[in-house]
This record gives sequence, structure tokens and C-alpha cells, in this order.
Amino acid sequence: MKSAIKFFALFLLAGTMFAACGDDDPEGPDGPGGPEIPVEITNEVKGVITAGISGAINITGSGFDSEEDYVYIGYDKDGETVYERVSKDVLTINASRISFGVNVAAGYLDKTVKVYLDRPGYAERKVISGEITFSLPSVEEGYIPDVALRSALASADKNPNVVFSPLGLLDVNSAATMTGNGKGYALDISDCGATSLEGIELFKSVTGLVPAWGMPNIKEIDLSKWEAKGIEFFCERASNLEKFVGPPYAYRIRTYDSPKLTHVDVHNCDWLRWLEISNFETGGGVDAPNSAVTYLDIRRNQSGTYASTPTKVGEMAMVWNNANQGFNVADNATILIDSHFLIEHTIDGAWTPIYKAWKERGATIKVYSTIDPHRDELLGTVPSVSEMPDALSPGSKNGDGSPSNKWQVDDPYTDKNEAPNPAN
Repeated sequence: MKSAIKFFALFLLAGTMFAACGDDDPEGPDGPGGPEIPVEITNEVKGVITAGISGAINITGSGFDSEEDYVYIGYDKDGETVYERVSKDVLTINASRISFGVNVAAGYLDKTVKVYLDRPGYAERKVISGEITFSLPSVEEGYIPDVALRSALASADKNPNVVFSPLGLLDVNSAATMTGNGKGYALDISDCGATSLEGIELFKSVTGLVPAWGMPNIKEIDLSKWEAKGIEFFCERASNLEKFVGPPYAYRIRTYDSPKLTHVDVHNCDWLRWLEISNFETGGGVDAPNSAVTYLDIRRNQSGTYASTPTKVGEMAMVWNNANQGFNVADNATILIDSHFLIEHTIDGAWTPIYKAWKERGATIKVYSTIDPHRDELLGTVPSVSEMPDALSPGSKNGDGSPSNKWQVDDPYTDKNEAPNPAN
């Protein structure tokens, strides 16, 4: 009889402990006492672990229970240990192994942590790892460093074709082959609070319009590594944008109404046909655009095969073959052009703002070779208006076919003579 009473008392005690722990998300008491969870660990996991990688934390041993066990990350916060449960969708448990990865957005990546095991009916969580710190994967592995950009790309409303892993890494193979976002655009990152677009270059095959307007926080956009072909990048209304470097195979670039934009470099954009950098809306419309740009590099590479609409690497767009350009710059700007544009400025909408910037606004015009690998060789600087009032002209050719600019420069790497009458 006494044995029966004793057994019943133990049964009640076990039931009480189980109720305290719960059967869904056990928290359990953290104080001392009670039996230790009966598992053994045969490897010591510690040191630096890369976040975002499936199975990066791999603990082996015996006695694990896939039905009963819960796994936690524990770390110190303000003098107390805080526990965050590892989600089942990234966790594998069998009798001899616990394996999981950590999300790249986890809030404890800057902490030193340990892994804990919890099981209903036991008083304490059991430490099953050494001290762990975290590193982040590379961009090439799918890590998008900027949280806001990552959120915009992962948005099912904006970019349903973009795939991220449960641990927050972009699926680089999917990104490399997708041609559009599933909503009619290449990618949609409009109204995004990002401060960096690093990682966007992983979308190598997208084509078409990239709405990037209304980005209030970004100060620098450098797309020089983005090899997507035939994109149109519209980033107007970037209120804090200061520097823009274009992608090599963009057809069109717009940076309207970015009042702090001072530096624009598109000299490696071989396919670019249309560039608009003026502040049309804040400047009063097309007839009176403002601009803060003090450095404009619009040199063109003329080493390849001309094409009105390039589609292959090695093809080059004609020299600004769309007349509706917006090259307006601030007073006393520095403008870099190529020798070909100096004499072949036949598109009025492309040449006129350059000519007026020199003639009326004190711009310095530097002329470089058009031919790789010599495109960084400065051939000459156009004299100022005070030195030579007619150094440049609004027309491209005289009646005899010779360049109409008073000042000329010869590009030694071309097969033409750009300065047939240098003494004139």
C-alpha cells in the first residue's frame, strides 16, 4: 500500500513539472535542482560560426529526442541570460545529432552565445556547446547586407520571383537566372529605406525597368559591378543621394530630383543611350532645370561595334543617340568627355547642355581617348571662355566636313585625324 502511495505521489510530481514546462514551447524553471537531461555530447562546438548557413551548428552525441527536445540560443543581456528558441523549420534533431543554422537577421549575432537543450520534466536547460560567436557570409553567397534592401527584395508584393532561404540568404542560383520580378519589372526597390545596394549585382539576368525612386536614405549608388543587360534604372527623388556610378549595360538612367547629387560617373556604361540627371521637378520643369552636379563623367568607349540598341558584350551604343538628355550641371563643374564626342556632337539635346555649361557656367571640359585600354589618358583640357571664346561651337562640322570647334585635340589611338587644322 505504501508503495502505491509513493508511486502516486511521484506521478503527481511529474505531472506538475510537465505542466510547468508546457508541451508546446516549454520555458521551464531555470533554478537548480532536479535531474539533468540524460544526453551526452561527443563534440565541442565553439568558436566562430557563419550565420545564414544551413546546419552550420552541428552537435553530435547520444540521447537526443526529436519529439521532446527544444533547442535554445542563450546569451547575456544586462546581466541576465536570455533564451531564444531555435525554430523547427531550421532545426534537425535525431538520436545522435542536433543541427541547425542561424538567421542573418538574428538579434544576437553581435553576442557570445551558447546552445541549450530543454526537455519537459527536467528542471534546468542543459548547455550543449561552448562559446560561439558569429560571422556573416559573403555577398557572393547570397548575403544582402542592407536590411531594408533585403526586405524590399524579399517582399512578395514587390518581387514575388525573388527567393530567400529560411535563414535569410538570397538564392544566388535563382537570382542569377531570373529575368524579372514577376510584376513586370526587372526588380522593384522603390520607396526603400536602404543605405546600400550591395548585392543587387547578384541579379545578373534581369532586364527592363528598375523602379528605385523615393529612396530617402541612400547617399551613394555604385552599380559598376551589376552586369544585368538592358536595364533602365530610375532613382529620382533620392533626397540624400550624393554619388552615382552607373552599371555597364544599362540603356537608360534617371536621377531626377536628387538635390544633393554632385558626382555622376557613367563612363563605363557601354550600352547607355539616355541619361537624365537634372532636377526637373524642383527646378521648374524642362525649360529651367536645376542641378548640383559638379563632376560629370560621360566618356564613351568607342572600341567595339556600334549598335543603336546593343544586345551583346562588345557592342557599344552610338554617342548619346537619344536627343532628350539631361546633362545639366552646377556652375564651375568638371565634365569628362571623349574625343569622339568633341567632334561628333550632332545630337542637339546631348551637346547643348555641355556647350552651355562651358560657355555660360564656367565648366571645365576634359577630353580623353575613346579607345580601350587608353581611356584614362587625358588628351587635353578645353581652354576657358576667357582664354578662347570660340574654343567650342554649337555645331559639329564646318561645310568642308572639318570639326567646327576652334580648339581641337588628336586622339592617337583612333584611325582618324580629329585635329586636321590644329593651328586654325
